[in-house]
Amino acid sequence: MRIRICLVVPCFAALTAGAEPLYTLTILPEWLQASAINNAGQMTGVMPVPGGSHAFLFTNGDVRDLGALGGTRSFGYALSDNGMVTGDVAPANRPGHAFLYAGGTMRDLGTLPGGSSSIGLGVNDTGQVTGSATTAADRTHAILAGYGGMRDLGTLGGDVSYGIGINDAGHVVGASTFGGDASRYHAFVYRDGVMTDLGDFGGAASFAQGINDRGQVIGAVVDTAQVAHSFLYTDGTVTMLGDFGGRYTGTWDINNLGQVVGYSTFDDDIDSRHGFLYTDGRLLDLNALVDPALGWTVATALGINDSRQILGYACRTSDVCRPVRLDPITPPPVPEPGAPTMLLTGVILGLGAMTAKKNRTGSDKRPVPKRRYLKSAQPPAHPHRLPAPPSGSANKQC
Repeated sequence: MRIRICLVVPCFAALTAGAEPLYTLTILPEWLQASAINNAGQMTGVMPVPGGSHAFLFTNGDVRDLGALGGTRSFGYALSDNGMVTGDVAPANRPGHAFLYAGGTMRDLGTLPGGSSSIGLGVNDTGQVTGSATTAADRTHAILAGYGGMRDLGTLGGDVSYGIGINDAGHVVGASTFGGDASRYHAFVYRDGVMTDLGDFGGAASFAQGINDRGQVIGAVVDTAQVAHSFLYTDGTVTMLGDFGGRYTGTWDINNLGQVVGYSTFDDDIDSRHGFLYTDGRLLDLNALVDPALGWTVATALGINDSRQILGYACRTSDVCRPVRLDPITPPPVPEPGAPTMLLTGVILGLGAMTAKKNRTGSDKRPVPKRRYLKSAQPPAHPHRLPAPPSGSANKQC
């Protein structure tokens, strides 16, 4: 089934001039719980249907219901740049199985031998899927699945592992327990048949959340006080992304430009979070990059593509929240000035500089957006992206 919808695109006004990119805000339908965006601008997630909920593929205003293989529930968690979707589906009231949607058809990827359930959390352009599945011993292990069956990626020595992200080279990232401590996770990278422990980065636990085609890895580090920090791992070098001053910072996605999106809180309350964009070594509040006159506060950012489009969730009030797409505003090209124009421009700039020096009030800086506490800004729950925000109002939408 396909549905055609019209997007609501609020007007925007120019903000204070600055080096940061500016974004327009597109409000998506409230019934589309989007979870991922690809380089074509397509999105996937879950939407309500009579008697259940189904995964969808959103393409240029068209919403395609991906079905549920005869069951009532499916959920799209990730999609490739060529429009393949993975997630989980519960056909005929069985436990959930990972699926791959490609070429207009949803295919059940099954389970590991002797296992009962599986889930897909990442997919690349060749149709390789990562996620997790139960084993015959009822343990949960990271998997690599697709057209060639399902492979158990093992663990770092513990009982549990999750595959969360995959790039086009087939490299998988995720988290695994190790040794005899079932509560401690380490981030890993799986490539060429080997699972490599990335360590704890100085914390009590670490989790890898995504990997781009350049091999850059993003994730989270949790310290002994249960404070969550985010990292970017590039060729053996770890960069901590910073925070907005609060207790929780989490990453959701990275594009091939090395730009990262996620959320960070201003205090110990998860509801104080704002979505962020990490670019060029800076952690930027997305609410400083959109027109505040629109009245929406971006609470989290779930995905970013190579065109710098961002998928997130925003709220107008604590009870009115929607999925949103942020699109970068490209300034028009400036013609090359001639000599007289350059001379006149120099005079104007000189006068402007003197005026600014005389009347400097700090207005050249982008104003800090007003913080809001948004109790219903939670995106659709993702089963194994850790650490997850606290539950409570996880799926409350306007």
